[in-house]
Amino acid sequence: MTMCMAASRVGSVSPAHMDLLADVGLELADKNDWSELEAWISGFG
Repeated sequence: MTMCMAASRVGSVSPAHMDLLADVGLELADKNDWSELEAWISGFG
């Protein structure tokens, strides 16, 4: 996951990486696991 988040900062990232990131974010939101979701979002900073 960390590698995908780092790759998302690069302009040449494949759509598959972005799909994976979106899926994980939605999964965390569905679980109402806000602390984990906040940590996931903070990883982009």
